[in-house]
Amino acid sequence: MSNHSNLQNTVKKPFLTKKKNSQNWYIVTTSTATRKRSYQSTRTPDKAEAETLLRELETSLGVASKETKQAEHIKNLILGGIERTTQVVIQSKTPLDMIWQEYTKNERVRALKPSTLNGNKDILNVFLRFIRSAGLEYVEQINYEVAQAYLGDVRARGRSDGTLTNHRHCLHGIFKRVKRPLNMEANPFADVEAPFRPQRETHRCFKSEELQKLLGIVSPEWKIVITLSYYTGLRFGDCCQFQLDFIEWEKDAIVITPAKTERYDKEIIIPLHPALKKAFKAYTNAQEGFLVPEFAEQQGRKSVNLAVQFRALLGDLGIEKETEEGILDFHSLRHTFNTNLANGNVDIGTRMKLTGHSSIEMNQLYNHAIEPLRSAISCIPEIK
Repeated sequence: MSNHSNLQNTVKKPFLTKKKNSQNWYIVTTSTATRKRSYQSTRTPDKAEAETLLRELETSLGVASKETKQAEHIKNLILGGIERTTQVVIQSKTPLDMIWQEYTKNERVRALKPSTLNGNKDILNVFLRFIRSAGLEYVEQINYEVAQAYLGDVRARGRSDGTLTNHRHCLHGIFKRVKRPLNMEANPFADVEAPFRPQRETHRCFKSEELQKLLGIVSPEWKIVITLSYYTGLRFGDCCQFQLDFIEWEKDAIVITPAKTERYDKEIIIPLHPALKKAFKAYTNAQEGFLVPEFAEQQGRKSVNLAVQFRALLGDLGIEKETEEGILDFHSLRHTFNTNLANGNVDIGTRMKLTGHSSIEMNQLYNHAIEPLRSAISCIPEIK
């Protein structure tokens, strides 16, 4: 009898956990005789990759669940399909590790946020682990069938449509960057279909009476942050991290590089609204540095969710977050800002400069204006 067969009778079904001071996942096995637990590091912080290792251990121990066995069966079928579609003689043999090396040489890729780059690397590593398990060793062996098989495996593992779409989108972007330098015939993920992305939540604008009530009950810190967003359209994170140095009094304007476009070094200039200027001068709780230091500190801590606090403020006024008109949260202030500009007949080019939007389509998502439409309809002459 094999060691695995003996071990099968002495351990309970293993599971994943995390330890303090470590981002990696651990596989926990428990002895049925001594009830003693042992912890084996997976050496990866990626849960999907750790679960793959867990399933492999379960299969080897013979304690795999019905779902895991089914997923393994599907995977074996998929790998068989890959084997049939990759029985070709390849002239060049480019190591798989070259994918990441070439990808990170791209100037736009190097400008990505570290968190985004690490996420892309994690997804690529899961993909490479999958194809290596199928016996593939070279870039030239990766084709449409391989890409389709990988996404089939992601689905077989019970991942959501959002995760499936995210993996497809990420890998499509990676191979788009490396296709030419690695002399690939085509992007293997170009024609692979994935579920549609979930529809964006539809925001609604704040009504003037709602804002008046809100500003009447909040603290001075919340009041200045809400006022800042209403008159500038800045996102919540930018308002929380707003520094007094962003106000250039001699220009009578705010000069800021929003965090979302920081990697492109995209600076926007927003003239100071008289009401915002008045609010800044009336707010005396900040002398230097951040406008609201405690918000700047809390916004980066997961233990304190300022967005939840804001929803609670709306709840205190009896304002529901979700209605037929759309959802209402702090980001609705940005929608309100853009809509007020549109209602004032400000042209879309100017609106895009003020909001920092890079496309007309994106700016239109923030446009709930009806007054220009009403003016257009009023031009139609009456029937007499």
